[in-house]
Amino acid sequence: MPSAPSVAISDRTRKILWARASGRCSKCRVLLVTEGTDTDEPSVFGEEAHIIAEAPGGPRHAYLPDYDCYANLIWFCRNQHKPADDQFNHYAVEELRRLKREHEAWGERQGQHGGDPIRLVPDPAYPIHKILKLCMTGTQLW
Repeated sequence: MPSAPSVAISDRTRKILWARASGRCSKCRVLLVTEGTDTDEPSVFGEEAHIIAEAPGGPRHAYLPDYDCYANLIWFCRNQHKPADDQFNHYAVEELRRLKREHEAWGERQGQHGGDPIRLVPDPAYPIHKILKLCMTGTQLW
């Protein structure tokens, strides 16, 4: 079967993935953003991982009409992404879907029960403008 044309992950899909993962790795639940410093912006080190690979030789490859859809993505830290791709027999499609589903349910419970939710707070160094500008990158968002 021919492979689907490659389409980049949309900003909308990326934001949904990040939000539903509560900004944390879907396996180890480490927060995937560092604090900014006096001289540097915060660092985002989360990685979007495909559950089913688009490349014919990739981990868990199968035909999909859209490889970059939310349902085929999971949010990992770098330490979890690599083993998931290398150990694809252990991290089978259903195992990754289970991890994602359980992690998102955990994130919802954390937000509902006053756990440790991610909060945006005003930063005097970055005043809130009356007119919002479109953010196309994570750096612009922070």
